[in-house]
Amino acid sequence: MLSGADGMTASRAVEAAQIVTGGASGARKMMTPYQVDAVQDATALTAWWAVGAMLLEAIGAVAGGRLGAAYPEWHRRDRMQRPIRMADKI
Repeated sequence: MLSGADGMTASRAVEAAQIVTGGASGARKMMTPYQVDAVQDATALTAWWAVGAMLLEAIGAVAGGRLGAAYPEWHRRDRMQRPIRMADKI
């Protein structure tokens, strides 16, 4: 959730986006500097969250690769027997 110190950054960003696009009325209005700042702050926050998510994914990929390389015998386990179903008895 996007929120600033007052918890209203996301709603201000939505309002600013509606003003830029004209909202439902189709009328295009000029944005105030306050609204421009709100849109920029929300965009920057979203970008940082995306970077953080990508870093966590990269760490998970490296950890998974190392675990797979360190324990290759995991792939050599015997498979469990397939359960017998009613259709197999016919």
